[in-house]
Amino acid sequence: MKNIPRRLRESFKGHMDAANDEDSPDGAWFARLEHAGHTFVRKHNLHWLDGNDAAHIYVASMATKEQG
Repeated sequence: MKNIPRRLRESFKGHMDAANDEDSPDGAWFARLEHAGHTFVRKHNLHWLDGNDAAHIYVASMATKEQG
């Protein structure tokens, strides 16, 4: 989560967790994450990211957590 400022990481995780409906079809699941990422990025003025970036950061953090 290096692109998310350290002070916002817990908030980001909570925001994205709320949108993470793993029972949705894959396309709908990722679209929900992108939308949530877009909302978070705009709210916190993270101009170097977009919703797709945020969704990928979240998914990568979930994969890292599962491996550990």
